Amino acid sequence: MLAVRASLTLYFFLLTIGPLMSQEGGYFLSHHRPVGDFDEVSFDILQDKNGVMYVANRTGVITFDGKHWNFLKSPAAIFSLSIDSLGNIYTAGRNGFGKLQRDDFFNLKYVTLSDSSLRGTDIFSTLRVKSKLYGINEEQLFEYDLETRKLQRLSPKRGGYLTDIFVLNGKV
Repeated sequence: MLAVRASLTLYFFLLTIGPLMSQEGGYFLSHHRPVGDFDEVSFDILQDKNGVMYVANRTGVITFDGKHWNFLKSPAAIFSLSIDSLGNIYTAGRNGFGKLQRDDFFNLKYVTLSDSSLRGTDIFSTLRVKSKLYGINEEQLFEYDLETRKLQRLSPKRGGYLTDIFVLNGKV
């Protein structure tokens, strides 16, 4: 009698719990693969306050807003991205510093900030401190003043290769 009661209870739970646990509709997961004429190699990624993702790529900058992919071609590889408090996105890479800027139709485009006379090359890491954008390559530190739009090349005090840039005690 006890075995019959236990088996009936088990059947009751199996029949009632299955429909309660199921869910109708499709899964919310999807695979987001960008489509476009760009390279598969990427170096840096950041997200703005609106949730848009920016990916530094060997052929430009890829953007993803959660649904749509866009690609902004640049003259050379972009290795590093920085953002300021106003949402301006700055780039650095093989041809120096650049910026992503909106045109009259609100489309993003790449604008070169470095002039040809003093252009930092192969800048692989950037850091924005107040109104200055700093970048490094293996041998030099570059300082781009966002207000005056002047680029300076600063030589490190000691020799050797530079590997990263950071702020310590308020100094770069």
